[in-house]
Amino acid sequence: MALTLRRAGPLRQAPTLVQCLGKIGVPFLLRTAVNRLWSEERYLGLVCDLSALPAVRPAKTKVVMEARDLRTFGGFEQELKQVSGSDAFQIYLRIRSRKAGVSTLYAASQAGGPVFCQWLITPDEQEALFAHSPHSYDRLKPDEVLIEGAYTFLSFRGMGVMTDGISQVLHIAHDLGARRAITYVAQDNAASLAGCARAGFVLDHLRISKRRWGSSHSQVRHTDAPAQDAWAKVAARTAQN
Repeated sequence: MALTLRRAGPLRQAPTLVQCLGKIGVPFLLRTAVNRLWSEERYLGLVCDLSALPAVRPAKTKVVMEARDLRTFGGFEQELKQVSGSDAFQIYLRIRSRKAGVSTLYAASQAGGPVFCQWLITPDEQEALFAHSPHSYDRLKPDEVLIEGAYTFLSFRGMGVMTDGISQVLHIAHDLGARRAITYVAQDNAASLAGCARAGFVLDHLRISKRRWGSSHSQVRHTDAPAQDAWAKVAARTAQN
């Protein structure tokens, strides 16, 4: 089931955190540093039955998700020139994932630049992810895939590209033989939760990620009332649209 992008040479040179600092900004970086010293974050664990994918509304612009060669994809560097603050930091994190060899990346692009990207991680591809983000994910079963790293590029926001892009990646996973997809979304990220709900994901479990003086640990739990309430609100709004 694995889909591996073969690398004939080194990855493109990635900008370092120091080089990205001007775009991220010192205040945001300081808040992030404090958060990484001591914090607790809640992520909703969502699952999708790939045998029963719903039809989704096409985006307002053309979205065609294709596997991208990690050596040559320059969409992140292009985006970094346009964004700042939180968006710049999100781009830096994805550049780090690419540099760590986390495969496989799917992205949609147009003449104006990249539209949307998403990682589709199969069981055979998860080792790089575990090395890059230890203590964050459980091991995938043979018939599971992990969907992570979704990002809608600045020029194409508000066009419904996330749901369209994720849906296409889920269909690709199904064609590879997977039966179930898993993803994690911050409990307070209503927009991303709604996009996942429209693509066919449902609430399954809760992941609590704790950082204590630089060390990190994640614990998977059954959903609790706050998680269920957050998902119910998203599901209700999604059903109305």
